[in-house]
Amino acid sequence: MPISAKVREQLISSFRAELAEHVQTVTDGLLALEQGSVEGEQRQSTLENIFRAAHSLKGAARAVGITVIEQLAHALEGVLEAMQGETIKLTPELFTACYQALDAIQA
Repeated sequence: MPISAKVREQLISSFRAELAEHVQTVTDGLLALEQGSVEGEQRQSTLENIFRAAHSLKGAARAVGITVIEQLAHALEGVLEAMQGETIKLTPELFTACYQALDAIQA
């Protein structure tokens, strides 16, 4: 049974608020990493926090059926996982790509 237009609009409205919060969390964390203002345990905690935000965003997008955002969040999650495992080099180009993904998610 399909959901009503009113319920769908309420879900999308809640999703938008959640999206903004998760994007801000990821952006703030990436900026801290890029600027080198977090090290050691704080760095790992920041990476875990932004990974969790990307993962939650992916799940929320899936729940409301917004596949494009789900796919972008999934790709971002993969990059963040590589950052956590230190299997990817943190370069300006990598950060730019992450910010571009976040911009696309917001659009």
